[in-house]
Amino acid sequence: MMNYKSFFLLDDENEKPKCKFCSKNFTPTKERATAHLGKIPGHGVAVCTSVPDNVSSYFAEAFNKSVEKQMEPTAETKITENNVLDAVASFFLEEAIPFSKVESESFKKLISLTAKYGQDFKLPSPYLLKTKFDLFFIFSFLVRRWIRYL
Repeated sequence: MMNYKSFFLLDDENEKPKCKFCSKNFTPTKERATAHLGKIPGHGVAVCTSVPDNVSSYFAEAFNKSVEKQMEPTAETKITENNVLDAVASFFLEEAIPFSKVESESFKKLISLTAKYGQDFKLPSPYLLKTKFDLFFIFSFLVRRWIRYL
C-alpha cells in the first residue's frame, strides 16, 4: 500500500512540500495529492507529468474508490420519517402556518404528489408560482374561499 505523503519532500527554499517526480510545489491534501499523482485533472492542482505508470494507476484507482465511497449513502444521509416530520414541523413553525393546515386537501395533495414524483423534483421559483395561474383564476379562487366567512 502506497502513501501519498511518501512522494512529497519538503522544499527548503519556500518550505512547501514538492512532488518527488515533477518538483511542483503545493500543499498536498489527500484529495489533491491523489489527483496529482493519479493524473486526474480538475482538483486544484496540475497533474504530475513525471510519475511512473504503476504509481499513477495506483493513485488513480485510489482516487476513484474515494469518490465512490463519498457517494455511498451513510447513516447520516439516509432520510427517515422522523427527518421528514421535523422538516414539516419546522416549516409550519417558521412560516407561522397553523398545524391544523396539515389536514387541508391541498397540503395532502402536495405531499402525495411530491413523494410520488421522487427525489428529482425541483422546487419552483417564486416567479413560476406567480405566473402559473392568471390573475382571474386567483381572484375567483379567493372569492370562493372568502364567501365561506361572510
